[in-house]
Amino acid sequence: MRFKLFLLITNIFAFEIKNESNRIMMKNYFSLFTFIIVLVCFSCGDEVLSDDPDKLHLLKQVFIEDELSFEYTYTNAGLIAEEKSKFHYSKHTYNSANQLIQSDFYRDERIASSSLEILNEAMQRTEWVSPDNTEKDNYYTFEYHASGKLKKRTMYRLNGGEITIDTFIYNMDERIERRISYYENKKSVYDDYFYDSKGNLNKQDRYFISEDGTSSLQSTRTYEFDEKHNPYLSFRALMMPGKNTNQNNVVKETYIIYSDPDANRTMEYNYEYNIADYPVKRDDGFTYVYY
Repeated sequence: MRFKLFLLITNIFAFEIKNESNRIMMKNYFSLFTFIIVLVCFSCGDEVLSDDPDKLHLLKQVFIEDELSFEYTYTNAGLIAEEKSKFHYSKHTYNSANQLIQSDFYRDERIASSSLEILNEAMQRTEWVSPDNTEKDNYYTFEYHASGKLKKRTMYRLNGGEITIDTFIYNMDERIERRISYYENKKSVYDDYFYDSKGNLNKQDRYFISEDGTSSLQSTRTYEFDEKHNPYLSFRALMMPGKNTNQNNVVKETYIIYSDPDANRTMEYNYEYNIADYPVKRDDGFTYVYY
């Protein structure tokens, strides 16, 4: 828009004042020029607003190998409301302060089956999972400190009655530094998180805690990033460090399992970006569509 108006201005004043009539006409052109300048200024203001990633760059859909695989909706405040897919559905609820207070999860349990026949049945489904056709599998509730930082996350599994509680420790930058998980009121696992200068999670160490209280390092994930916008940052209200909190996109991921070196792996990704520096394609078949 700005460029088109600039061309219009250029064309209007691309003339020579050769006689008195042209001098009179110039007054009219000057008035038109003033109007256009005002219009350009308003247009510039609109363009600044359009760079707001929370309003105009919300992730809408993800295609994998040209098949629609994920779809997302948001609240009026731009917070993730629903995550939809063929096998999973989640719904997120917020309080009046836009803090996440509950997440409900539904899934087709057949995809976790060890039976190839049952698994194949699940793969053949055409209707996506939703609360209308699938029972709720589990849900999370969230509690906060007075400062607004996440204090506790509790997971309730409906079928098995299991309860898992996560508590959090923060670093000086008020980012989650450690997540401690309790199962049946006993510490079972904790994760340590490390960040780069931009706030991207560049390392995660996971420790298992034995019955006698000793801990052992089980796995390490490390990440490298590009310099572009992360489309999943619009999910940051979900708060867990990583994909939903990173400023940029992962270009390299290394996963080390200390008890099973054969399972170690490294993955690298390349992206194509739109004019706003958000990814639109990843070289493993992912395509990103925005609102």
